[in-house]
Formats: sequence, structure tokens, C-alpha cells
Amino acid sequence: MKLRKQAVTIGFIIFFVLASIGLGVGVYMLYQQWDENKAKIPEAVKKLNQQEKDIVGVQKEIKQLKELIGCPESMRRDYVFDFIDKDMEKYAGPSSGIELEEGERVYSKIIAKMFNKIQEQKATLAQRQKELEELKVNNLSQEKTNHKNILSIIESSKKDQQTLLAAINTSSAQRDKINNAKSEIYAELDKIFRDNEEQFVEANDKIAKANDSIKELNIVREDLQRVSKAKTNKSVNRPDGLILSYNPASKVAIINLGSVNNLRDQQTFSIYPANTTSSTTSPKGTLQVFQVNSNQALCYANEFSSSDPITPGDKIFTKGWTAGEHVRYALCGTLDVTGDGKNDIDRILTYIQQHGDVCDAYLDGTTTHGKIVAETQFYVVGTPPDEDKNPAEAAAFKNFVSQAKRYSIPAITLQNLMSRLETKELSQVRSNGAEPQNSQPSYGVTRSKDNTFRSRNGNRVMPR
Repeated sequence: MKLRKQAVTIGFIIFFVLASIGLGVGVYMLYQQWDENKAKIPEAVKKLNQQEKDIVGVQKEIKQLKELIGCPESMRRDYVFDFIDKDMEKYAGPSSGIELEEGERVYSKIIAKMFNKIQEQKATLAQRQKELEELKVNNLSQEKTNHKNILSIIESSKKDQQTLLAAINTSSAQRDKINNAKSEIYAELDKIFRDNEEQFVEANDKIAKANDSIKELNIVREDLQRVSKAKTNKSVNRPDGLILSYNPASKVAIINLGSVNNLRDQQTFSIYPANTTSSTTSPKGTLQVFQVNSNQALCYANEFSSSDPITPGDKIFTKGWTAGEHVRYALCGTLDVTGDGKNDIDRILTYIQQHGDVCDAYLDGTTTHGKIVAETQFYVVGTPPDEDKNPAEAAAFKNFVSQAKRYSIPAITLQNLMSRLETKELSQVRSNGAEPQNSQPSYGVTRSKDNTFRSRNGNRVMPR
């Protein structure tokens, strides 16, 4: 037990000694480190002061850089970098015009490049200014020369002006006389114009009407030429008919044309030999129809030569008529068939239709139905309207007759028309006016039998 206590005591002593030694060593090391750190404090303070100065310098430089690149002092660093990147793209990018390698695109290179360009532009500007100064000198010299010339011209002009003023002053009296004469002439012309203005207007109206008449006459001339050409082109090679028999004693011939062919009394034909093929062959005689049957007609013959007698088989031909054609009429005025003093236009239109003929135009009051054309063969003249009671109808009647006369269409009376149509009411017709001198039909080209009149409210004239 005693030994154990001694061992513990010894151990404690040893621990204490070791602890004392360690503590002493530690304290020594601590003091040594303290001394070393104490010796380093001035150096650290010096370095800290230098770093603070460096920080202040950097901040100052950053502020200066921000001012140089145009950034606010309060702008954050990352925003400043974005600002710089945009400037670099704008002033040193591909579209800036500055040719630099990728590694050379820094502010210093860009500024140097810009500076070089500015220097080049300054040199160019200086050269231009030098040239401008030379031009100014030349222009100044030229202006001096021009000034002298202008002064000389002005002096010469002054002399001419003085001469001209003297001449004007000398002729002022004559000028006044001329002006007075001109005023009198203008006044006289105004008076003449006022006096003749109505005559000028009337003359212009007459000229306009004359031009309209010329246009209408040209249309009439063209229509007549067309009809004349159609008649002229008709050839003997295609005759209108043949002579079936001929009696030399009575001079009567029978031809193969009749009422079915729309043949009428008094139609005349020229007679050609059966073997005729040319229209230049002289005819051997003429025929005039005096009786028309259905398919045949009797004709009076006129032989031109006994050595070339008329024989059956001879051809008959006329340029004024073609088998199967209708007689074409135009109607105007009051056409009284029944004798009651009223216009029987409907009855007459029916008679014309039943007879196989046609009506190209007719006047009903002031309205013209249809149109007079070059092929119209007769215009029937009834009682004219009373000009005092119906001036409009009288004017329409005169215009209708004027249109017919322009085509040289022969006029016939109502009595002559009814005789041609072979109606039973002939005895009741009042004859209005004398018979025309030439009542012989001038048969022209007409349309087929189907182009006839319809009812009162339908188509009443021949269709165009």
C-alpha cells in the first residue's frame, strides 16, 4: 500500500516536473513568437498603409477610367464592362471600318488607329484649306477683273440709257397718239363684236347643222353606192326568167314569172339570146308586163331587129328587180282608207303584209317607226298635219319627207298604193295631191317574205 502511494507520489512529481518543463518551454516559445510578431507589426502596418494607398489609387484610377469612357461614377463594375464591350463592338467591330486583328482590339490600339485617321483627315483638311485659300486668291483676282468689267459695262449702259431716255422723251407724244388710236380701235372692235355676236352664234349653229347634214348625206351616199353596186354586180349569167312562148303577130310573150315571184304590172325586162353568157351582149328587145298570173305573166314585146327575132327560151333580165323580192314602202301623213277622216295606218300595214310586201318605216304622229334606207322603193304621202294646230307633227312630217328625198325615193299617193295592193276599198280612198310623175317602181334589194308586220303592239316595221 505504502509502495503504491510512493509510486503515485513519484508519478505525480514526474508529471509535475514534466508539466513545468512543458509550461516553461511553451511560455518561452510564446514569448519568442510574441517578440517575432511584435517585430513584424511595423512592417505589417507599413504594408497595410501601402495597400490602403494602393486601393485609394486604384479607386481613383477606376473613377478616372469611368470618366474617360463616359460612365457614371456610381455604375457597377459589371455594367462598366458591358458598356466597354458595346463601345468595342461599335468602334472596333466588323462594321466600324477599323481593321484590327482580334488580339489588337484593345482601347490603346483603337485610340491609336483613330488618332492616325484623325491625323490623315487633318492633313487632308489642311490640303483642302490650302486649295481653298488658293481659290480665294484666284477668285479675288477674278472678282477685281470682273468688277472693272462691270464698271465699264455700267458706264456704257448709263450712256445707252441716257440716249434711250432722250429717244423716249422725244417719242412720248407719238406713243400717246398710238395708245389713243389703239384704244379707239379696241373700242370699235368691241362694238363690232357686240353687234355681230348674235350673227356669229347663228353662223356657228348653221355650220354645225351643215356638218350634220354632210354626215347624213355621206351615209345616204354610201347606202346608195351599196345598192347600186349590188344591182351592178347582177349578171346575165343568172337571168331573172325565160320566155315560154311568143306571138310575133300580137307582139305578146308569155314568161315563167308570176305573182308567186312578186312580179308586178309594168315591170320591164331586157331580152337576150338563150346562149348569152356576157352582160356586154346587146339585147334583142324589151318586155313590159301587163297581166300577172300565179306562175306566168303576159308581156308586150318590142323587137329591136327582124334579123334577130324573139324565140322561146330567150333569157329576160333587169337590174332593177329580182324574182321573189318584196316592194318596200315608207308611209307618212294621214292615210284615210275608209273616208271617215281618221288615220287608217293599221289597215294599210295589214294590206301591205297580206300582199307580201314590207314597210321600212312609217310616221305615227311625231314618232318614226323603222328607218328609211336606200332599198326603200316608194314613200306614200298622206294628208300633211296642220302646221298651226300641230307644229311638232308638221315638223316630223317635213323631216320624214326630207329623208325620203335624200335617197331620191319616188313619192306615190294613197290611191296609187291601194291600186298597187289591189284592194277592194279603192273607191273610198281620197286622193291627196297629184300623182308623182314617175310612178314606175324602182325595185331594189329587199328582205324575204318572212319580215312582215306583227300586231299593233309588236314589231311594225321591217327588222334591220
